[in-house]
Amino acid sequence: MTVKNIQLPEARVKAWIDFDDDKTFNEQEEIIMEFSNGIDESTVTAQFDISYNVAPGVYRMRVRLNTDFYMAPTITGCNDMPFAGETEDYLVEIVAGEILPCPTPTDLGVELQEDLSAEVSWIPGGDEGQWELVYGLEGFDPDAETPVAVWDIPSHVLTDLQPQENYEVYVRALCPGNVSDWSEAAAFTTVYVSTDDDAFRGFRYYPNPTGKTVSLTSPLAMDEVVIFTPTGQKVLSFHPESAQTVIDVSTLPSGVYFMEVRSDNHRKVYKLVKEGR
Repeated sequence: MTVKNIQLPEARVKAWIDFDDDKTFNEQEEIIMEFSNGIDESTVTAQFDISYNVAPGVYRMRVRLNTDFYMAPTITGCNDMPFAGETEDYLVEIVAGEILPCPTPTDLGVELQEDLSAEVSWIPGGDEGQWELVYGLEGFDPDAETPVAVWDIPSHVLTDLQPQENYEVYVRALCPGNVSDWSEAAAFTTVYVSTDDDAFRGFRYYPNPTGKTVSLTSPLAMDEVVIFTPTGQKVLSFHPESAQTVIDVSTLPSGVYFMEVRSDNHRKVYKLVKEGR
């Protein structure tokens, strides 16, 4: 939008479009141009965006120019201007534009934490900065759940998970005037979280990180030692049946794992870092 006036260096200019068609010019949402302190050139130009929520149709546009003299009132859509000024109204037709496709997020990943939370991350399909996320027990309907809103950073931490359950999580993108399809489900299984600190008081395991083996010493005979991936997948299992053992993890790819130790109906989970292969 461009406004020209030979008096513009000593004037103020403001313009509105009555997008909600209520016969008033809203100061918060309908201003499309504003130069409030005088202009150095005789021509000014401003660009503005039209929300996708505005329906196609004919709307009224108002342009007002007023002097920049001392004590001149602030320009609003309908106030009196006691000094030199001008008001012009126009009709503007807004036509339907093309709704661009909204790409679906990809590569969902889930990383379990020791406190029974899980961090979900994904790769945006485009330059969107808002998403919706839903999660639930395996087989749930994502369209039947209330989504969680996520802004700016494509990740979210789930905190109200239950132990030893199979979960699925979906993400979709929110684009101007459009919503993507749900992503493919990312599945994960939560591990058992123990409060048996007293039962495992004095438990030791080393080295950590490790490249090949881990030595474990427990105050109780260890019935089973299970290694899980960050998504809850069981990858190794050992049955020491003793208070001391050495487990071989050399076949595991490098990364972070969880080690669950089970002894006489007691369980506790520890973090294990594998280096190299």
